[in-house]
Amino acid sequence: MRNRLAATSLPLLLAGCISYPVGTTARPVPVGEFQPNVSVYFVPNGIETLDDEGTPNESMAYSSVDFDGRWGLTERSDLGLRVPSASGVILTYKRLLSAVNDPDRPAVSVIGGGGVVNFGNHFFVEGGLIASGRESDFVPYVGVRGMHVFPISSGAVSDTPTVGFFGGGRLRVGTTFSLSPELGVYYDESALGLRKRNIIFIPSITFHWHRERR
Repeated sequence: MRNRLAATSLPLLLAGCISYPVGTTARPVPVGEFQPNVSVYFVPNGIETLDDEGTPNESMAYSSVDFDGRWGLTERSDLGLRVPSASGVILTYKRLLSAVNDPDRPAVSVIGGGGVVNFGNHFFVEGGLIASGRESDFVPYVGVRGMHVFPISSGAVSDTPTVGFFGGGRLRVGTTFSLSPELGVYYDESALGLRKRNIIFIPSITFHWHRERR
């Protein structure tokens, strides 16, 4: 009965998910430029039914969509605003660690931020490190990331931190459009008890719109 209730209330549960995709390389968006993005991600085995001994029996995947925009602040930093699953707002700041933003060299950046998610029931914080290749038609990137939510309302559930790593690549497919397929692997305990497994794999794809390359 518990798992049937979880399945029937799936739309509500999806809207309360944290934002898993990173969908950006280490290099900041160019100064003064705004880059809109849309990320679609999947959680295989995101909801599991258990047998009488508590062993996973059947599973079901689910998906969600995040809307995101990044603004170039300086040669070494940009600012992002993300709306995860239409249920909150997250602000992130990315800072290039190298002294000079050289597109012909690999880049390493730190990224961190926070916001309100789950329809205002939780405060969200995140931090990570991203490394990516030189600028070209295909830019690979990898990184590590940690996320955590804190209850704001009295009825909100408590959760444990989510930590893991990710890797992907930004592929330019036109003069003003790019794709970023990505795979994240996270340790994420289910606060609502929807699954037994704590290691989850998150495949995603982010769509980018940008200025035409000169």
